[in-house]
Amino acid sequence: MKLKIVPQTLLSLITLAIIVPTAQAQQSTTPSFQERAGINISSLNRNQRAIYLETGKFTNKIQDLGLDLSNTNPDYRYILLPSRTSTLQYAMTRRRDLKSYVGRVAVVRYSNGEAGTIAIVCENDRPGNVRPATPRLDTNLKLICAPGTTKFKPTFSSTPEQWNSSAKTLVGSMTRAQQAYYLENMRFSNTLGELGLGSEDDFNDYSPSHEYSTQSNDRVAYQYAISRLDGAKSYVGVAMLGFSPVFQEYTTFGLVCENLVPGRLRPAAPIIVGDNVSPVCAPGTQAVR
Repeated sequence: MKLKIVPQTLLSLITLAIIVPTAQAQQSTTPSFQERAGINISSLNRNQRAIYLETGKFTNKIQDLGLDLSNTNPDYRYILLPSRTSTLQYAMTRRRDLKSYVGRVAVVRYSNGEAGTIAIVCENDRPGNVRPATPRLDTNLKLICAPGTTKFKPTFSSTPEQWNSSAKTLVGSMTRAQQAYYLENMRFSNTLGELGLGSEDDFNDYSPSHEYSTQSNDRVAYQYAISRLDGAKSYVGVAMLGFSPVFQEYTTFGLVCENLVPGRLRPAAPIIVGDNVSPVCAPGTQAVR
């Protein structure tokens, strides 16, 4: 049985585009500028993992990753340096009072013979336009930040709009990864680790404003980002198997919905009717635009 991935809304790319910071966000303090750059590198890492899962290689083009960084903070420039088994993502500052970041995704082979990807984001210890040293891969198949850099973990200093943007991006990546996982394994996954995007701990490290999880059955997989903040929204993504009248074959559909109101509320699951109808967002939620 031949299957296709049929995206819905913005899932036609590997993931959702990062929302350009609002005017209020542009007036943020220096730490917020730095944190936004680190979060962007985390998103680039995650999307490199997703594209590797689907294509077997990394990319040197940001547009291939479905992220729009063209109108973000002009104090940073972003660089991708992929190879066959690893890729580096840089956020290089143009200012003396801001820090630069490096992200690395590496392909590893475990003792059971299976291959996977691991990732890390590191922040220069000192500000300035200095390229961060490359994170190294140790003998335990762990990535470690090089001397002069520290593992990046965002705080809650970002605005709710920025956390919403990160949550949308991650749920979009999770949903697309579930679609790709089904194509390869003829089933959906119940764990984030199997999707090749990192563990639940990885998600919570890089987006602590939300709690991330996935659950599935034979036909449907749901991906959740539940807000831990009163001012941020929660999100749900769905990947489902159905029959497409357009392609006249079974396909996987994808959709991401957000709660209409912010708060620590679990979004209602998207509505699925029949085998040949794509899912729609439930009342109280709306499709991500």
